[in-house]
Amino acid sequence: MSVQEKIDRFLEAEAFGVVGASSKPHKYGYKVLRCYQQNDRRAIPVNPVEK
Repeated sequence: MSVQEKIDRFLEAEAFGVVGASSKPHKYGYKVLRCYQQNDRRAIPVNPVEK
């Protein structure tokens, strides 16, 4: 399987887990989660410290 095929397969996922998601805009976990949401992708935030 080529790298492009692996990328395509990954992006076909129905939902994505964002480990380290944050509610703080300056954090990378916030930016990743927001990027998925802004592109109409289902993202599940994963961070036991956040509420």
